[in-house]
Amino acid sequence: MHVALRNAARDADSKTGSRQVAEQLYRDERTLFESFIDQWVIEKLASIIGKHRARMRREANEQLMFEESLGFKRLPRTIEVAPGERIARANATIGVFRRLAVQLRNTESPALAEANRAIELMSKYTAGHPRITWAKVLKEENPKKQ
Repeated sequence: MHVALRNAARDADSKTGSRQVAEQLYRDERTLFESFIDQWVIEKLASIIGKHRARMRREANEQLMFEESLGFKRLPRTIEVAPGERIARANATIGVFRRLAVQLRNTESPALAEANRAIELMSKYTAGHPRITWAKVLKEENPKKQ
């Protein structure tokens, strides 16, 4: 199969879109892909279902919805505090977010900008409460005061 894919990519006109090349290859070599179709369909369905489930979990969790309204969509659910030790984002202190920012510094992850914004947001509350958690900061920021 890899040879067929490579040949299709090599032989296709450079102006022809990859989707068109894939459609033609699939039509011409359907039997080549029969053993993979079930696996690919299941993987695609699992991905779509996972996205729907994540959206439903977010919508059912007021804190996550509030985070999203503040523009925090890509922060990890758990953050490494030591090798092999992770904590939930809700329990993270400003120090944990600082470590996360350092870990992400040499990446192109959009979570880096969010980690820096989280540090900035938390710094407003750490003067009197240096161990304040992300969940408590969000509770203070939320006008509904959960």
